[in-house]
Amino acid sequence: MSLTNTNTNNYDDFIIEIDNYYFRILNQDMLNGRLIINIYSSKDKNELIQKNIDLNEVNKFSVYLSKSEIGCFRLCLLENLGPFEKGDEDYILQTFIHIKLQQFIHECLNKLNELNKKPLMCFCTKGKNMRIDYINDNEWNNIFEHINETDRKIKEDPFKNYSNNKCGEDNLKLFSKVNEDLDKFSIELEKIYNFSNNKSISNIIINEKDNVYNLKFYKVELKLKEQNKYVKYQDNIILYYCNAKITKFLHYNLGPIYINLPVFLTTEEGDKITKFGTYEKYILAGNYICKIFDYITQCSNDLRGVCYNGYLLIGNRYDNIFPLKEINSTINKLWKDELSDENMKKIIDEERVERELKKQASLLASAIPASVTTRVISPTNKIKQLKILIDNHFAKINNLILF
Repeated sequence: MSLTNTNTNNYDDFIIEIDNYYFRILNQDMLNGRLIINIYSSKDKNELIQKNIDLNEVNKFSVYLSKSEIGCFRLCLLENLGPFEKGDEDYILQTFIHIKLQQFIHECLNKLNELNKKPLMCFCTKGKNMRIDYINDNEWNNIFEHINETDRKIKEDPFKNYSNNKCGEDNLKLFSKVNEDLDKFSIELEKIYNFSNNKSISNIIINEKDNVYNLKFYKVELKLKEQNKYVKYQDNIILYYCNAKITKFLHYNLGPIYINLPVFLTTEEGDKITKFGTYEKYILAGNYICKIFDYITQCSNDLRGVCYNGYLLIGNRYDNIFPLKEINSTINKLWKDELSDENMKKIIDEERVERELKKQASLLASAIPASVTTRVISPTNKIKQLKILIDNHFAKINNLILF
């Protein structure tokens, strides 16, 4: 079977190389009220750009835009137009799309609107109401097996014992109990790991009629402390977290509000993309990895007073867990005076700020001469002079906060 393509001059605009795969963004659709994106992948770019694509040689899959994980895409699979398949153990991790691919999809959305006046049906369904562009049963089964593949799951201490505390399955607990369990686990992690090499990897901006938010994704390494190297704990961990500024959600005006929370956990070995756009491996870690909003039916009984079209904000419970509390503490202590100045607020909101980690804010403060500190916090300085001053000085300090 082959598919004839048009717009050949635009192929490269919709193709990205990540690790060992090329991904071509095809078109968009709506299904069950969700935005669907259809994608081809292959290790050979030529297979994706030839005029008549051999559909037996490329991988076909779809992703959908999650409402509760605002701005994030998940691997899409349905049977008979039923509910989305989210995995057998952890519905947060098993279908989460690689962040580099997510960024690229968002960059392609406006161009997809222009090129696809009549988008094709998505590839993610088998069963009833099948049309020509649905995947066949074998392709559907391959994606299903991938989502639930045992070899992708990492079950190691200290996360293994906590993995039963599922995100979205705490409705029988009080919110205070959920926070208590999460705080205890955070304290345990802090005793075991150091963190380093915080890197900004993605910046996604959504500005629609009913949804306005900015998602900045970061990647940080968790390494065993020296005294724990001989204990059987998982080492070389990669944690992805999101710094979200949410102004409007499902037409509700929220402020804005600012949320930091972990979104994905893997290892150096598992931090690669698969042919279906997911990560090769993930660490089962219970509700240590969760999402910004949750379905109201899955939230603790004492939180069901205020909701947004059936969703509750739960992401703010993660502000004080390891290592995010150190990130927040460092930034808040360093910028507490500047944050009161509207000009500095504007700089921080509008400039792409990379936050390099350091455990103690005092170390950063002591590294800056008093004369520099005085000028930095003065609201009378011009914005351009302030930014140049910070750039020049901070560029000399390794592993600290950089503009």
